[in-house]
Amino acid sequence: IEPANAQPLEGVKAALNNADIIVLGPGSLFTSVLPNLLLKEISDHLKQSSVPIVYVANLVTQPKETEGMNILSHVDWIASVLGTVPDYLIANQAPIPEEFLNRYSKIGAEPLYLSLQEEKYLESLGTTVIYGDFVTIKNGAYLRHNTQSLAETIIRLAMESREKKEI
Repeated sequence: IEPANAQPLEGVKAALNNADIIVLGPGSLFTSVLPNLLLKEISDHLKQSSVPIVYVANLVTQPKETEGMNILSHVDWIASVLGTVPDYLIANQAPIPEEFLNRYSKIGAEPLYLSLQEEKYLESLGTTVIYGDFVTIKNGAYLRHNTQSLAETIIRLAMESREKKEI
């Protein structure tokens, strides 16, 4: 990261200090998620935070960025930069329509699903996997996260976190 001593904005630090939950993603692993974690003050704060860290897995791989990677590879990269695994992983389990699988496959994007073995491995590391129907088709042309389902899941986790803090 340049400059190597880049500092987070005061507003970001304040938001992290008041958060009930910290959400990583959805977004490009190497250009949206990981760059934020490269700021030492941010990664140190997240490692020491008592609130849950949630990683929202992408629906598909990204051509020329995460081709050939699975969800475990994404989590490994996050853990290598952050120094810890996320507390929760939100993963789509709904099928992606065949038409979109074919279209996305032509550009090098493949669906991201967890196997039972991968889920058990993540859980052995301390990550709780949350599955749901998180896929929707935007404007009849693009795969996107279902914002309603995703928001409901994140809000539920945030409320649970807040309740634990109050006890």
